[in-house]
Amino acid sequence: MGPISIFLLGGLVLGLATMLSGCSRQEEVNEENDNLENPPIDEKKIEENLDNENNDIDTSWIVSGALVVCTNAMEIKSNSKVMKNSESNGVITQKEEELCQLDSKIEPLFSKCSDMDDGICNYDSAYEKWNDYSKNKILGNGKYGLLKEQAYIVCINGGGLIFAADDGQIMGNSGREIALNIIKQWIDNPGNISDKLLQEAGILASQNGANYFNAIGYQFDPNFSTYGMGVLKNIELNLSDAKKKGYTVQDANGNTSVYPYYVGDGAITFGYGVAINKDSLDPAKEKRLFQMCQYYYTVYTPGAQFNGTAGTPIISSNIPAIPLDELDAMFEYVIREKYQEGIDNFVNDNGLTVNQNEYDALVAMKYNMGYIPKKILDAIVDSKQNNLSDTVARKNIRQASYNYYSTLKNANRYLSGWMNRVDETLDLYFK
Repeated sequence: MGPISIFLLGGLVLGLATMLSGCSRQEEVNEENDNLENPPIDEKKIEENLDNENNDIDTSWIVSGALVVCTNAMEIKSNSKVMKNSESNGVITQKEEELCQLDSKIEPLFSKCSDMDDGICNYDSAYEKWNDYSKNKILGNGKYGLLKEQAYIVCINGGGLIFAADDGQIMGNSGREIALNIIKQWIDNPGNISDKLLQEAGILASQNGANYFNAIGYQFDPNFSTYGMGVLKNIELNLSDAKKKGYTVQDANGNTSVYPYYVGDGAITFGYGVAINKDSLDPAKEKRLFQMCQYYYTVYTPGAQFNGTAGTPIISSNIPAIPLDELDAMFEYVIREKYQEGIDNFVNDNGLTVNQNEYDALVAMKYNMGYIPKKILDAIVDSKQNNLSDTVARKNIRQASYNYYSTLKNANRYLSGWMNRVDETLDLYFK
């Protein structure tokens, strides 16, 4: 796995809201892990469980010698392995030494970290216990198996998130699943996940083809068509122009990612015009979208000011640009949650019959403007109720739009561009 972050992780999960390196007791970590919601343990069945093990190799568990990676390590492919600690003793099963939650000896130590602590790239030995071990896998004497797609260690010294890239038997999908598990924990209880751990998990998820919307299990509805969405995307962010402005980057396979950027409106813009400002981070003002805004601000623009210079991308060597497919999901989520409902209500309240292109154009118009002014809505209703020709209807709607935009601040500077958007939207409406 490639490098993804240099940030020094500031907190452990599962009950620890905030922690500075070396400042928390190991007992607190142990207690929180022991209080995970799991079935009660029957130690009398330990031998029975071990005797009943399938003779085939179980690829769900991490074993001694498993390849591990750290999100903070700079190697293209880490050669570090997780081994049994002499003090903790994993259990020998299924032809391999199966690791327990205390087996966290790593050899060799990570090197070439993107963020070093006194020249050492290492995890903090005070917090060796793995998170999210499974009490369903009883190994005896208070020891439990490590799921390769769930267990991880938070690095304190040097930063990063350690997880198994190969459990010693077969390659797994550990990075993606661990990242999504951490994001889900943050969604359920944000106070238990530090910002820096969330950032590590968010970037790890993104680089493994997952994102926030996978974590929340969001289902997209089809009311706003793929075609209409494509038209609006191009209006909001023409990729050729974005490349010239330095917003985009491409990987070796030609996949495009886009940095957050400023357009001079007191907000940070993500992808296709999704803007996050200070109000977006206030749950009282953005109830449905607050968490999404908080997530992307924390993961991709930590500490960035909102009043940046128009036309400039927010680029950090520590944080990668956001893949287009993730921005697609973000854009679609905002459309569904904030804009479609208003158009649905407008159509239903006025008893209008609209085709797909007209519906898509109305959603796009609302997205461009933030809201559709009453006089523009009146022109649309009038065109429908009086069965006006497309030529007359388009002229009336465009005139109402011009009357609105020409009264706005900076109209002398931006009116031409605003009207270009109106024309593109009307092209879609009357297609």
